[in-house]
Amino acid sequence: MKAIPSDKETYNQKPAKLISRVVAYIKENIGNDLREKSVSETFRISTSTLRHSFKSYYGVSYRTFVESQRMARARKLIEHDGMFVKEAMHETGYKNRVTFSKAFKRYFGKNPSSAK
Repeated sequence: MKAIPSDKETYNQKPAKLISRVVAYIKENIGNDLREKSVSETFRISTSTLRHSFKSYYGVSYRTFVESQRMARARKLIEHDGMFVKEAMHETGYKNRVTFSKAFKRYFGKNPSSAK
């Protein structure tokens, strides 16, 4: 995992700067554990602060934002990089193929296997 902030950096940052640091962290760690609790602990903020910041800044929940980032990455890996669906699934942090396929279809209107 990368981009873990120091104590001083975390406590003294403005909301927009915090969100940009969290977004960078999400993108760098898209295949890792990105649950609200683990990310809020990493940035030394409460989960409610994390949730509120994403809702007010992006207009979507933290969870929705993470899922959209994972889906965008998965689509790129499958369609442009030619990666197998199972590899893209693991690369983007999904452990269950059914969950991954349902999310992919919800976002893009097609199954990941037909995305190539």
